[in-house]
Amino acid sequence: MSSQLLLGIALIITNTVFHVSCLVWLAGLVNRIGTSATFTPSRKGMTMLLGVAVLGVIAIHTTSAWAWAGVFYSLGEFTELFTQAA
Repeated sequence: MSSQLLLGIALIITNTVFHVSCLVWLAGLVNRIGTSATFTPSRKGMTMLLGVAVLGVIAIHTTSAWAWAGVFYSLGEFTELFTQAA
């Protein structure tokens, strides 16, 4: 039980650090794009910038979900799911 608790805490801490570092990087990227000399603050440019930010957040959450799934798969938590489907 304590090993599972420690693994869960480690996974949550790793996930939090991953999210924060990726969001800081994404905010810097959006800031660099938004303040570059070639960026025109038109409706199309702002929509593209928002699209980059949204796709970045989706990519961060997708990576995080796959990391959680990988940990659960390595622990054998999906074996019952696979045996019921067969």
